[in-house]
Amino acid sequence: MLKQLLAAFRGTTAPPAGRKITVGCGAVHHFIRQVHRNGIDRGAVASFGNTYEVDQTLTDQAGEVSGALISIERRVLQGKREGTALYDSLVSLGESFARASYTRAAFGLVVAVTDGKDISSTHFKAKPAQAGEAYRRLMEASRNPVLSILIGVGSSHEIDEAALQTLAHTGGMQLVTVDNMTKLGGILAGLGTQLRHGTVDRLITDGRTAVIARDRFARLTVIPYDYAILMDRSGSMAEAG
Repeated sequence: MLKQLLAAFRGTTAPPAGRKITVGCGAVHHFIRQVHRNGIDRGAVASFGNTYEVDQTLTDQAGEVSGALISIERRVLQGKREGTALYDSLVSLGESFARASYTRAAFGLVVAVTDGKDISSTHFKAKPAQAGEAYRRLMEASRNPVLSILIGVGSSHEIDEAALQTLAHTGGMQLVTVDNMTKLGGILAGLGTQLRHGTVDRLITDGRTAVIARDRFARLTVIPYDYAILMDRSGSMAEAG
């Protein structure tokens, strides 16, 4: 269900509007308003340019998540142009997200958005397969089921789709590629609809993860979500598109 929903947005067309970081953060803001229930769900925001940074740790207040996105947008539009350290940053996020799973039972969601090729990772420099394997092991260590989605935005000369496919495949992530940032809103809106009106078992296709979900949620009447947004803040995010 979810794979078909996400794939449907590959072929849709939309006019370019604004800077990529503005459009992208706007799509995430809408997702937060659609999904986040204050006091129940928790959201976190991290970003990467030349380095990985945690902009907001897990919080049950939607306003704090949105505030972190506003800070990232401002930094990209006003700051220096940075590179892209996607591989290192994804693994760093995976480490903290797996640790957080031991604090409570929740359905985990990681959404990573990038518009460029990884040129700045150091530990996993030019090693998408190894980065993916490291991320997958971390998610397997999580006490909660985690759905991971990697979104590549840009044309074939802007993103390395082969590397993203390798990263997603070895990392157990669902990969979605679109040609411009305006389509991110539709992807996240569709995902939000599934989260708000669907059921967790419809989102999970991996057998091991489904077993984890049943065990963790057996005594819960309301299933909370813990989600993390990993946003690209490289210099190209300040460009139109």
